[in-house]
Amino acid sequence: MDQSENSDTSNTSPSIQPPVPPATAPSPGDDMPPQTPVAKPSPTTSPTSSVMPARLLPDVPSRKPSRKILIVLGVIILLGGGVGVSAAKLFWYDPLHAPTALFEKMIDAKTGQYSANISYKSQAGSASFLGDKITVSATGSYDVTDEDKPKSANAFKIALGQFKIAADMITVPKTIYFKLSNSDFLSGFGLQLGTSWYKYPLSEDTSKDKCKQTRTKSGSFMGVTLPKDVPLKDTSRVGLYETIDGHMTSHYKGTVDLDKLVAHLKEVNKELPAECKIDFGKEDIKNLEVTYEMWRGKDFDRLEAKIVSKGEDKSTTTLTIDTKAYNKSVSIVEPKDAKLFDLFGAESTGTGGEGSSSADAQRKSDLRNVKVALETYYNDNNAYPAAKSYTELRSHLTTGPTPYMKQLPADPANNGAHIYVYKVAADRQTYTLSATLDNTKDMQAPNGAYTIQSAN
Repeated sequence: MDQSENSDTSNTSPSIQPPVPPATAPSPGDDMPPQTPVAKPSPTTSPTSSVMPARLLPDVPSRKPSRKILIVLGVIILLGGGVGVSAAKLFWYDPLHAPTALFEKMIDAKTGQYSANISYKSQAGSASFLGDKITVSATGSYDVTDEDKPKSANAFKIALGQFKIAADMITVPKTIYFKLSNSDFLSGFGLQLGTSWYKYPLSEDTSKDKCKQTRTKSGSFMGVTLPKDVPLKDTSRVGLYETIDGHMTSHYKGTVDLDKLVAHLKEVNKELPAECKIDFGKEDIKNLEVTYEMWRGKDFDRLEAKIVSKGEDKSTTTLTIDTKAYNKSVSIVEPKDAKLFDLFGAESTGTGGEGSSSADAQRKSDLRNVKVALETYYNDNNAYPAAKSYTELRSHLTTGPTPYMKQLPADPANNGAHIYVYKVAADRQTYTLSATLDNTKDMQAPNGAYTIQSAN
């Protein structure tokens, strides 16, 4: 049967038939006679519309996307998503949580650089000789790679009314080093210090310090505890981004919710021992308003805070702090040959000689450290050690699973009159610590007798 007779042409409209393929087209085989294509009506045209000749239609084969194209598109989407997330972290922090993110960043940074400016201005006037305006500026670097041994190097400029102080300072565990380059303030008290480095020993941290672990739980920046959550309100983002000192940053602003802060601290205090509780209540925030602006960048951040008191002093305090160069190498070196310094000792009077000045400053520092250990001992035992002499304190303060001191200090000379003396009352509720100074004109030690008494 001829194949053309089996073709279903019942639905064919009287349309123009396409021409026979050109002579150059391949000829059908001998066993299949040539077929004449039948044009069907276009679904978008009426049955009476003409159909474009087949040889004029573009040859667009139907193909599935290749596997390579799909893989490339997938990689582009993943990369774009990663860049988007990074950009969001840098520029699109939720304004309500941006300060918390900044604090966490500062806490996590092991090293860095900072600059800070603080200004206090009282609009109510002040009768103080320091005047009604105080400004402090500082720059420096910090290293908290070892969290138990934070270090910092700083340069300060302080203006207290008409008095000005400029100094370099290095802080390390248990010691502060400083060098004055200008000090009208201290000169006003008759203190004549040169440009040498001085060191001031700090009270020794004892292993029984119950507040230490509590403070370090929330992290710290340069040894200063920072909050993990900051209660805020009226937060917003300002514009898209801003450039500060060549750093592209996101700009936020808001207000500290002091009522929520007090409520939060109240909850925190429930978990703290009595001596570690934070003394801050509604009376402290009365007539206070704290607002802030902050700029967050990849390697640079700025925080500006303003504290306005509408109480009797009608004062405004502003703080601006820049932090940058996170986790980059810093060098903080303790000064060599620094002199021991005691504010009311031989350094201020200038008498007694260089050797006696250092020895007397060390004696005062030693007794202050022993006092810290004794007061901690009292908090745990409700009584001071029942030692009959100073040397017997060693068995009470430096032994046991949790000693109060690593070692009991001795007088630098430790002979004759130069020994430390401990005397405790019969009920063990009071005590005295004493030392004999070389400088008999020391204002704190009449005739060289330096004494520290118990807190009770």
